[in-house]
Amino acid sequence: MADRQGANYKTLQQNGEYGNACRAIFVDAFAADADGTVLQLGQLPGNCTITRVVTITGDMGGAQTMDVGYRYLKSSEGTSDPDAFEDGVDTGTAAATNTFEGVVNIAKGQGVEIVATNIGAAATGPISVIVDYVYHGQ
Repeated sequence: MADRQGANYKTLQQNGEYGNACRAIFVDAFAADADGTVLQLGQLPGNCTITRVVTITGDMGGAQTMDVGYRYLKSSEGTSDPDAFEDGVDTGTAAATNTFEGVVNIAKGQGVEIVATNIGAAATGPISVIVDYVYHGQ
């Protein structure tokens, strides 16, 4: 089990000078990553509200499932939820698109990282996570 940073992990995804709607798009791939590997896809700022998350995955192979959620960059700022958006979604039989719609408020502070955790056999295949959120500013 290991954590691995995605290609755009260190790019802070925000736009909208006055707290208007923002969209972050994180694209990466699992490459024979072992069961329990956490792929750190990217970061969102603190004091934002996540309203929609679309997860698009390729066929990862085998008996593969995946969680998608978030972890606070500084644990004292809030409670992480690594399966907030997808909990045990099947990625082992075919490409899939899954959508979370709801309200997740991220506390003021350093923000969160969006993470995908593979569960089951080693995972190989692409993943895209599109996050719609409102940035309220610090």
